[in-house]
Amino acid sequence: MKKDLHLPLWGPYGKKYAGVSKITEVEGFPAARLDFLTVPGVMGFGINVPNATVPSAFHPWEASADLSYYSFRHELEWKDRVYADVSYTKLDGGSFLVRTELFNNTEKQKNFVVNYFYSLELPTGRPFEPALPEKRVFIDAADYAEYEYAIGRPWDEQNADGMKKGVFPDSRFSRGRGLGDRAEKWHVPHILLKPFGGEKGDRVSYEPESGESFSDPVLVVRYRSVALRYTGAVIDGVEFTESVDTAVFSVCGRRLVLPPSDEPAYAVLPIETVPERLELVSEGSGAVELDFFVICESSDARIVTSKLKNDAPAVPEYVPETTFVSGDGISMHSVYRGCGDELFLKVFDPDTRHRTVATGCLEDCLSSRMSNPDESFDDLTESFIGELSRKRSDEGFFENAITHTIIVDPGSSAVRYAVISTEPVGELSPDELEAKHKKARDGAKLLSFSPEGERYAFSCRLLGAALMTNVVYPIYKHGEYIIHFTPGKRWDCLYTWDSGFIGLGMNELSPDIADYVLDTYLSEESNPDYAFLHHGSPVPTQIYQFWEMLQKRNGKEELLALYPRLRLYYLFFAGKIRGSTTAKLKSGLLTTYDYFYSCSGMDDYPPQVAMMEQNIRGTTAPAITTATAIRFAKTLLVIAGKLGLAGDESEYRSDIAAFTEALNRYSWDEEEKWFSYVLHDEDLEPTGIFRFESGENLNRGLDGVYPLIAGICGDEQKAALLSHLGSEDEMLCRYGISAVDRSAPYFRVNGYWNGNIWFPHQWIIWKSMLDIGEADFAFEIARRALEIWKREVEDSYYTFEMVSVTTGSGGWFHNFGGLSTPILLWAKAYYSPGTLNVGFDTFVERFEFGGGFTSLTAELSYHGSEKESVILAVMEPGREYSVTLDGEEVPFVMRTDGCAEIRADLSGGKELKIREKG
Repeated sequence: MKKDLHLPLWGPYGKKYAGVSKITEVEGFPAARLDFLTVPGVMGFGINVPNATVPSAFHPWEASADLSYYSFRHELEWKDRVYADVSYTKLDGGSFLVRTELFNNTEKQKNFVVNYFYSLELPTGRPFEPALPEKRVFIDAADYAEYEYAIGRPWDEQNADGMKKGVFPDSRFSRGRGLGDRAEKWHVPHILLKPFGGEKGDRVSYEPESGESFSDPVLVVRYRSVALRYTGAVIDGVEFTESVDTAVFSVCGRRLVLPPSDEPAYAVLPIETVPERLELVSEGSGAVELDFFVICESSDARIVTSKLKNDAPAVPEYVPETTFVSGDGISMHSVYRGCGDELFLKVFDPDTRHRTVATGCLEDCLSSRMSNPDESFDDLTESFIGELSRKRSDEGFFENAITHTIIVDPGSSAVRYAVISTEPVGELSPDELEAKHKKARDGAKLLSFSPEGERYAFSCRLLGAALMTNVVYPIYKHGEYIIHFTPGKRWDCLYTWDSGFIGLGMNELSPDIADYVLDTYLSEESNPDYAFLHHGSPVPTQIYQFWEMLQKRNGKEELLALYPRLRLYYLFFAGKIRGSTTAKLKSGLLTTYDYFYSCSGMDDYPPQVAMMEQNIRGTTAPAITTATAIRFAKTLLVIAGKLGLAGDESEYRSDIAAFTEALNRYSWDEEEKWFSYVLHDEDLEPTGIFRFESGENLNRGLDGVYPLIAGICGDEQKAALLSHLGSEDEMLCRYGISAVDRSAPYFRVNGYWNGNIWFPHQWIIWKSMLDIGEADFAFEIARRALEIWKREVEDSYYTFEMVSVTTGSGGWFHNFGGLSTPILLWAKAYYSPGTLNVGFDTFVERFEFGGGFTSLTAELSYHGSEKESVILAVMEPGREYSVTLDGEEVPFVMRTDGCAEIRADLSGGKELKIREKG
């Protein structure tokens, strides 16, 4: 694994708008970006700013595997009548070429404009900094030696969002962070947790380093009070409400009294000397959040304050050095105080003017002003009438250059160029710029398909472009700021279960980025704060990503070296280490409901919703979590065998047997033939199956078939679950597999998952169909998904999260990657020459395509118990082939032109050979 992998400093990292960003440093701020975007339009008409978080008539269009080239389609009239294609191409040094091609497919001439905007974007909020006496000992509250709650949390060693235990971001605190208990608790009302200090015995300790001595020392504390109220087992106040309780801590043998204060306040405690160990132990009367401590002379205590940083302004200060028009365009040079980079913009068109915008939100600008270059329109946020006030939704400041009077004849297009750089821009001709653009674009082919698969090429290309450009900076993770690939730019955060599928997609598009994504979500034994990076539904999709990466690569050493980190992940997920409560139930079934409200990513899945409504989440187990743990253990069992770790192999076998027994004993519903949610009593003993109010099993849906994916079902169970999955009256519809059985009384047509078709669990089912020899059904899953995806993307140019069971219409986030990446995996599995796919129980030891994909040699090992499994190998189309396993010719079918589908007994080691006949 490339632990030292670095992504480029320039890329589509902006969180507000679609464009190009440069990661930069600003004095006094931990992370910042220089953002640049292009806003094309028609003169005098409305303009859509390409807001990355809401539908705004732009679409990720193309991208290269290293992000050195990408483009967006901007619709100026819907659809394909008047539009602009804006591309961003990396040039030599610290610069990007911005090429805008304006298309007029109407019967009239069009007068276009192109606006270029750029700004310095600082982290949200203006952080405070402490004002301190010259002689002092300063202690940041987050830099503790030990931090403990009297009543432990399930997540004490599995802190969400890659945070150090107890540390949280908040711009009201010095250095933008504080110490306390901000971990969300609304999903665990059954635990009744109080914030830090609210329970007697809560404590934090420090080991101050100091050579200072004081004649009359005091301890100054900056803090704020918090409260969390319960009525019975229901949380009344989850957000931090004003506290009425005084917090008291024992410190150095004295009582530190912290009166209620909703805003940060100060308290002073006389002490005898600088202690070797400074420890605060709560008396349990009130809860607080801590900012910092200062030990100083009592006479200097009044000096200790905290003030807003003002040496690097939250509103970037623009200092123009030059703005001038040359023979071929306009050049601008901007310097931002405290920023390590300067910006140079050169627009290669003399019909360009310079403007400024005193807001951080371009939607505050009147679109009619943005599309008009006349000087009387230069105040872009001024209303035309007094009845409408000037808006300033966010602090910030944009530079603007508008290129105007671009006349395009009917059926024609026009191209304009600009270069944004951190270095002076040299002389470049339009021909040179066009050649650089063409070379970069020609090299940006992420996917290739057979002629039969070309029907899916466009919709897959747009998904690939969305996946590549859904990337943001900064995201905070365990002491550093990282570049993060997100499901969509609406999610400015980490996301565990989506990120495994992002990694699966990246493995097909950009293996280096797939490495980066996987590395981001794994931890190490030496990290005390988390066993894996957790945000949202704790579905360990990283194990699926890891397994696919192993299958698709011959050099496996770096991946196999990840085994200890994946084992750490598994051991926590299985409830074995670091205070994990997933194995607390006496049935032997696993539950993750102490960590998040959704165990599967299916937020409104019926038994999950009913469990929350009845407030029994602390004593309920789904089937999917235990089934996933079995699949996780089976994967690591194979790797442990290859690494010669016999002790680990024995442990996994024991776990698999125990989990299998628990599912079959408690979860299988013999009457309705589903695996079930299982209820437990207050002593955590199992009491029965969770049923709907009218008596039906509440788990008639994807969760209820997951033991099939685990590979633990007997013949009767397998037949029943396949019947549910394949029935047009139950889970299968013309667009794919419904999340919930459509014949169930709790099925809805307008829910989030309940009533819609999503792709991630379908992909896992598809892989399992390869395991059990269900080749026809596997292809049908892929075909239906590819067809509805093609229909919806070609219609809207948006890449949605899901499609409706009823209409097939795409919905939710518009420029989505994440959980929609199975579309790419299916398209490649059946239509991309040079692609080899197997199920979860088959391991590809090595493989080699040859002769322009007219031959394949692969060494396979099988680790399941099925009589027949499926191999998919996509060869050069239009040829005839023969297939042998261990030298014996075996039957196969050409599922598509070029896709050899082999269904055979793979037990033991097998050498697969496919050769062109003749």
